[in-house]
Amino acid sequence: MQLRGWLVIAFGTLSLCIIIIFGYMAHRTSHDARLNTGYNFIQQRLHTLGGLLGQETRASRAPLSLTLGVVIDKLIAADEFLVIQNSQGNIRILGNPPADWQKAAHDIHTQGDTSLVRIDNQRFIAGTTTLDNGLQLSLYSLVSNRLAVFQGYSAWSRFIVAALLTLWLAIWSALILAGWINRQLDRQNRRLFYHAMHDNLTGLPNRLMLRQELEKFVTRPSGPFVALYILDIKHFQELNDTLGHVYGDDLLKKIGQRLSRNKLSYELMARMGSDEFGIIAQHEREEQIKELAEQINRQLERPVSFDKIQFHTKLNIGVAVFPEHGKQADILIQNAEVALSRAKSLKQPLVLYKHEDNPYSIARLKLISELHHAIKHHDLQIYYQPKYDLESGQITGAEALARWEYGKDNYIPPATFIPLAEQTGLIGQLSRQMLYGAIRQWHEWYQQGYDMQISLNICSSDFEDPIFREDIRRCLAQWQVPPDRIILEITENTLMETHDTNRRLLESLRDSGVILSIDDFGTGFSSLAYLRHLPITEIKIDKIFVQGMLNNINDRAIVRTIIDLAHNLGFQIVAEGVEDHQTLLLLQEMGCEFIQGYYIGRPVPPGEFKSQLSKQETITEP
Repeated sequence: MQLRGWLVIAFGTLSLCIIIIFGYMAHRTSHDARLNTGYNFIQQRLHTLGGLLGQETRASRAPLSLTLGVVIDKLIAADEFLVIQNSQGNIRILGNPPADWQKAAHDIHTQGDTSLVRIDNQRFIAGTTTLDNGLQLSLYSLVSNRLAVFQGYSAWSRFIVAALLTLWLAIWSALILAGWINRQLDRQNRRLFYHAMHDNLTGLPNRLMLRQELEKFVTRPSGPFVALYILDIKHFQELNDTLGHVYGDDLLKKIGQRLSRNKLSYELMARMGSDEFGIIAQHEREEQIKELAEQINRQLERPVSFDKIQFHTKLNIGVAVFPEHGKQADILIQNAEVALSRAKSLKQPLVLYKHEDNPYSIARLKLISELHHAIKHHDLQIYYQPKYDLESGQITGAEALARWEYGKDNYIPPATFIPLAEQTGLIGQLSRQMLYGAIRQWHEWYQQGYDMQISLNICSSDFEDPIFREDIRRCLAQWQVPPDRIILEITENTLMETHDTNRRLLESLRDSGVILSIDDFGTGFSSLAYLRHLPITEIKIDKIFVQGMLNNINDRAIVRTIIDLAHNLGFQIVAEGVEDHQTLLLLQEMGCEFIQGYYIGRPVPPGEFKSQLSKQETITEP
């Protein structure tokens, strides 16, 4: 149960106890007041009765019995009785006393000549007085009737007063307790709010508070433009891993202290998380963005010392500006982080956000969703681009390429969806669909009398996946395709990324019988001398060099050198990107075996590719 609930229970219990205590006190006070009033009433009655009785006796000179009869008619009520005793001890009772009243009567409360007695379980107020002539009068009056009715209004008034007093005390107690509770709750809420809006390590405002303050700035109708800076500490992770998190935390606290204690022209500084800090600033001119960034770096020029180790703090800073780069706080924060990421990749101290640098958008998310749907439902098509043998003048192979068309005029280029598939983990499913489709298509063409090699592109995740390698063997066996009819193309960059284990992986692929080819050769940092140790058969020269051969002597020299060295090492050569006849003749002169490009044929669906094959003689009979 929360603190508020316990306090309410305590308050209710305390109020109930106060009401019970004061109610009981009011009851006792009222009871005692009634008794006092009853005692006074009996004394007055006795005084009146004695006076009248004396007057009657002296005036009438009548016997006592006659005088008493007159007094009874005048004074004695039905719920009372009077006991008269003379000096000789003779007793006369007037009225209707209870049976055995003399035995049963005993005092339960006494005040002077008046007492409260119980007779046969009934309570009587009894008063005694002695007249001048020696007569002793004792008057008994029943409490529950005459006296209770006579004095009831006094008891109830006292009880009401006591109840009102109790209520007044309870209300004031409640107000005092409620005020104390509210103060405690306010203090606790302020403490919780502070912790929710501030970083526990540095004491600076946190990301949530920065967002709220930024929201206030962007909702203003006018004023200077607002810039959001996000700062990242270079080599912070290295410091953390080397010296430990204690030193990393100490560095963050010292950086926060330096930036917050010095008079920098910003509105708010916050720790965004990890080694990132955020700053909100208002500027009149765009040049002030660079000026503030320089001020921030100057504050951190002095190195931070850790056990004789000095750490020189360097920052990457990304900046987004309202309203140019976003009209909402969340968009500004996101775009400032994009600019920071750009600053890290470019190794620049300051980068201002640009829309073209942002790879994240609603359109991108939508495209990812549509790509997932297309791969799941096999909506991507496989196109085939011919591979031309310069020696025979025939199409001897094809490269299987993924194409994505949805709707009537909606075409997504491979340069757009292939990177998305790699980033989202869909590339594995896409590679398997390409593998199954190409092998099945080879079988179909072979049944129709066409025997050729089909090339497939694989990425680094396919290259390293043992399940993918097993899928190749199983699919080849299922469709009865000779393994040497399938060429797997691996980019030079992929080969370099996995250089520690590439030999073993390539040998595993080669053991399945497929041909291995290095795609986009010349764009990476490998060498032919390095490649000669790998179980590859073919090298494909990147089109950037092939397309520049006619106009760039350096590109021409590179292509010639690659062809000569590849032949000397026993590799066959494929030149990509051939788009004219002059390039074809030049490659033929250099001794290139195979070419691909729009001059030979564009990627086309299987039906159109078969039409191209039918225009030349079949190589084998089915």
